[in-house]
Amino acid sequence: MVAGELRVEAAEERWISAEMRDALTYWRGLSGDRMAPSWDEFDMAKLPARVVPWSVVVEVAYDANGEPDFICTFWGQERARLLGHDMTGRSMRELPAMRDKVCAQYKAVLERRQALYFSHEHELPNGLRPAFESLRLPLSSDGRTVDHIYSVTRFAELTAGHYEVFGVQGVFVQMQKAGSSPDR
Repeated sequence: MVAGELRVEAAEERWISAEMRDALTYWRGLSGDRMAPSWDEFDMAKLPARVVPWSVVVEVAYDANGEPDFICTFWGQERARLLGHDMTGRSMRELPAMRDKVCAQYKAVLERRQALYFSHEHELPNGLRPAFESLRLPLSSDGRTVDHIYSVTRFAELTAGHYEVFGVQGVFVQMQKAGSSPDR
């Protein structure tokens, strides 16, 4: 994959990671014949524990110009560690890194009204180029309109350098000493 290139596809269980496959299978089971389940139905406690810290839920809102905005209602703990802050209650437009790409992905889910898989590589200021994949799942309270989107992201590899670039130096080392790993 070329740096900065974004691949987007309808989510298919056969080629996504196990973490994402579990989330997609759960979402599809709740959806049944509908476009998507509602946020009220979607219980993250039923997802594997390794998935939730990397999860995000946004509520779809619209600004005065009718443009969609994505307000974070859940921001996973490991995302907060990696980025050095919690986005809960904030617009994804305030996201310091990759704001335009992330908002474009949410807009794609809003427009296509289906589960979408994204893979991407991004160059960080320290020269690291993390490759990651995201699964974005629409949620709908009326079965027609996407009003929330659930997301989970998986990084191919995370090192201390990835955490340091966001100003949380030492988190990776502390986690290793505690016996946990930030890579999933």
